[in-house]
Amino acid sequence: MKNFKLKSSIFILLVTLSSSSSSSINHDHVTEATSQDFITCLQSNSTNATFISNLIFTPANASFIPIWQASVNNLRFNKPSTPKPSFIVTPVHESQIRTALLCTKNHGYEIRIRCGGHDFEGLSYTADVPFVMIDMTNMRSIDVNVTNQTAWVQGGAVLGELYYTISQKANTLYFPAGICPTVGVSGFLSGGGYGNLMRKYGLGADNVLDVRFMNVKGDILDRKSMGEDLFWAIRGGGGSSFGIVLAWKLRLVRVPELVTVFVVNKTLEEGATEIFHKYQHVIPAIDNNLLSTLLFGGMPTSTPAEILMNRSATPKPNFKTKSDYVRTPISITGLNKIWRKMLQNDGSETVVMYPFGGKMNDYSETAIPYPHRAGVLYQVLKTVDLSDQASDKTRVSRRRIGWLQSFDKFLEPYVSKNPREAYMNYNDLDLGIGSDTYKEASAWGERYWKKDNFKKLIRIKAKVDPENFFRHPQSIPVF
Repeated sequence: MKNFKLKSSIFILLVTLSSSSSSSINHDHVTEATSQDFITCLQSNSTNATFISNLIFTPANASFIPIWQASVNNLRFNKPSTPKPSFIVTPVHESQIRTALLCTKNHGYEIRIRCGGHDFEGLSYTADVPFVMIDMTNMRSIDVNVTNQTAWVQGGAVLGELYYTISQKANTLYFPAGICPTVGVSGFLSGGGYGNLMRKYGLGADNVLDVRFMNVKGDILDRKSMGEDLFWAIRGGGGSSFGIVLAWKLRLVRVPELVTVFVVNKTLEEGATEIFHKYQHVIPAIDNNLLSTLLFGGMPTSTPAEILMNRSATPKPNFKTKSDYVRTPISITGLNKIWRKMLQNDGSETVVMYPFGGKMNDYSETAIPYPHRAGVLYQVLKTVDLSDQASDKTRVSRRRIGWLQSFDKFLEPYVSKNPREAYMNYNDLDLGIGSDTYKEASAWGERYWKKDNFKKLIRIKAKVDPENFFRHPQSIPVF
């Protein structure tokens, strides 16, 4: 029989089971001649044609696949059959991003912007149409101002690099973001971004003060010149639907020099069900100064801080994930049913509950596009691991993904309703990809953002990108 363990810190509860759209672009016109024209466009619009050539990679380059693979952070997509870009551009300057953007538009390609590469469905580095991937990996400078308690962070930086840079300037400042060091700052913030300090300081996006942003015309805007509507939209509405974030200005927050970390493990036989039942009622209202364990990908506390600068130090998983929000405590009877359903799987599942409450209750659900605020007890992350499988198409992988889908359906009575909420940064194409009509798009859009926010995002999109150039299967649509 499986040994069921409930593993928790103050704000992270980990439950495991173990053994013992339409577009104006005509892609049919993308040809070999067009490919050469694209390279020529980049070269002719650059001050140094030789230098820009060293930043362009095609499938003919030996380094093309390694560069593409470097930030494929869900190994489910790291396979020969995954559609790859026609070109990878790795700019080192904002002017090169502008050139790549305009040449991509002019020559009939779609565009994908990759920062950390942690999007769960691979939307920043794969597409079923010819596309150019702008890889922001070289744009990762971070400037911390201790006096003003702010930081300017370029769009290609990851959270670990931000944390390390702050730590070298001050040991009582921090940015309230997530626990995985290889997550891109831009992707994190453009989806809202929750983390271990959200009950005290809100989301990462709640602490964005300004931005440098490139629109579809190649113009560089800041908060003042873009206006409050667009500034609202890119902090939780998915920045890649509207343009390219070049850099973020962040508010840093005060933290103590010393924190206490502990983990509690309980089995069902030790009363885990009863403890979790009470946990649902207590944790959302507990003191905001009790913070979650800083796991940083599961590294021990003795690990040198420099590890945060190493993007390859965290193992890459192979997984499929779904998310939910719980607004009403689940009864002991309901929990026992959930445990029995989990026991039907083969031990590849992980279910993580992230408690909300605290500062999150102080924000309106329309303050930014991220709407999962007051009344949320905790977020649920449901994952199946496929790392021991050759691909996601094996019999075992299909069975696990099928179990996850059935588990997701099973949880419907216990999670939020009208809409059943989901986290945009944990994108899930199972929710739908249709966007020809509002009814189609609402199947997934209202789950990520709720109706009012989704409709506002659509209005803003129509103003700033009316031809829907910045798009992917779950981007904000244009009707």
